[in-house]
Order: sequence, then structure tokens, then C-alpha cells
Amino acid sequence: MLYSSDNTTLLNPGNPKMTPDDNEIHLTSTPLVFQNSTCLLNALLQLWLIFHLAFSEPKIFTEFRDISKIFRIFPISSIIRSISFILASIYLSFYPPGTSEYTVISTGLLYIDYCCNYMCMLLILLASVNRVLFFIKPRYFKKCFPSGEVGIYSWLVSAAALAFWGSILFVKGAQPVKINYFECIGFVAVGDGSIWHKFLTILVYTVLIGSLICYSFIYRYLHKMSRTISAPRNRNPHKQKMFQQVLVTAVVYLIVQLFNEFIYFKNLTEFWKFQTTFVNLFNVSSFIPEMVIPLWSLADWLKIKYIAWITSENTIPVYTIPNNVL
Repeated sequence: MLYSSDNTTLLNPGNPKMTPDDNEIHLTSTPLVFQNSTCLLNALLQLWLIFHLAFSEPKIFTEFRDISKIFRIFPISSIIRSISFILASIYLSFYPPGTSEYTVISTGLLYIDYCCNYMCMLLILLASVNRVLFFIKPRYFKKCFPSGEVGIYSWLVSAAALAFWGSILFVKGAQPVKINYFECIGFVAVGDGSIWHKFLTILVYTVLIGSLICYSFIYRYLHKMSRTISAPRNRNPHKQKMFQQVLVTAVVYLIVQLFNEFIYFKNLTEFWKFQTTFVNLFNVSSFIPEMVIPLWSLADWLKIKYIAWITSENTIPVYTIPNNVL
């Protein structure tokens, strides 16, 4: 998500670069180059993940049919967020700040950016609740996630509605938020803090911490079951890999959110160089949680390909002499 701040903590009169640029948006500026490059990399990784899971590892979708749609919507949301930022930055470069076109495009970017970001967090929570009920409370699992397509689709629609509602509260709260362009940090969501922003921040922490709590219960349950069931029957590499990836994703989301709070509350008025560096780091690192799963899967896939290549290189060829030669 775009870094958000109020005018008192972001705009530093002592730094001439920390004033909004009302004339021109430079696509070749270092902050925008890094932001657009990160968005493009994220979109490519998510596309690779979709095709990889669909064709290289279809067992994940067949073994986890009840939550397979969650892991299909997650990369799609991330792709929409990344592509929308790239397109919006290109379009905004043709319209100076203050024009009606700039206002419409930048507001749409705010909605898409925060809606997709909230959607990904809610999907992580939904997957964790689904699994913890499946293993620990099967009776409640059948009630909350009834068999068939209707059950999981209703939860996905609810998550999308909550994400869109959260983006509306963020953008059109008590003090509306808008996108400003700064030459030294690129696009930033700026507005006066309101009670709705604090409420959304509390909800974000609740979602992330709730996901971690759910997966801690799952790992505790699986560890307990591994002592009572023989190891060969209890092993499921796809299940363990999926749990690890989603758990690490939730942890990285929490770290990025804490980093955002650190920048917001840290008074760096006398050290504006550090402030701009932190904001630039956050604008790039905000995409890292979404890249955890595809990067992990890509590393595993490359490892398998490398082992297969080494094995084929070390294999001693066996030649057979045709019978007609004998």
C-alpha cells in the first residue's frame, strides 16, 4: 500500500524537497522507477505463481479444494494492485496535480491500492480460520464452511465487501486522503489523521495477529498428531509447505505494518534525509508480503530443476551394442 501520513509528520518546511510538486511528475525519478519496477516484478511473480500452481503442482488445488479459491484470488488481487499503480503513474505524468483528471485517477488509485491490500490480508485470515476449524473444530468447520461452492464464495464476497468498505473509510473518512507527488519519495497518500484511520489500523493488527494465533494452534495440533500417528502416514509436503508460506506471509505483513507505524510516530523533523529514506523503503517493501509465496515457490521449483539437471549430468550413459554388430 502507499505510505500514508498526515501533513504534520510528513511535510517538513526545513526540506525544500518535501513540498508537493505542482508542476510535473517525473517517471524517470529514482523513487518512481523503483516503485514501478517493484510493481512489475510483483505482477510477473504472481502470474508465474498462477500458472505454476495450475500446471506444475495441481495437487495443491485437488488436496485443498475448500481453500484453493482463496489462493487463486490472492495473486489476482496483487496483480490488480501492481498493474493499477503502473498505469496510474503513467497517466498521472500527463496531468499536473490540481487538475480534475489528476484527482480522478489518483483517487481511483487510492481505492484500488488499499482495497487490494486489505483483501490480501483478509484472505490470509480467512485461510487461517478455515484450516484451524478444519483440524481442531470439525463440527464448527462444517457449519461455517458448508460443502459446495456457495460456502467459500460467500466468504470471499464478504471479504471483498469488507476490503472495499475499509478503503472507503480510509479515503473518505473524517479528513479525506489524497495522493501528493514528491520528487524525493514519489506518490504518497497524505491527509489529516482521523478516528477512522486509527480504527482501520486496529483492525489491520487484529487481522494479522489473529492469523498468527490461528496458525500457532494449527502447528501445535499437527505437532501433537505427529506423536500419535506414524510419520510416513502423517507426512504431507504440500500441506506443510502451504502452512509455512502463509505463516511467513502474515509475519512479513505485520513487520511492514510496524515499519509504517515507526515512520509515522518517529519525529524526524531534524533528520529529514532519514525520513525520505524510510518512506522510500516502505513504498517498496509494502509489496514484499505479497511476493513471499511466489518467491518461495520459485525457489523450490528452481531447486528441483537444478537437482534434476545435476542428476542427469552425473548419470553414466549405458550403451547397447546392436545384435547385427555381434
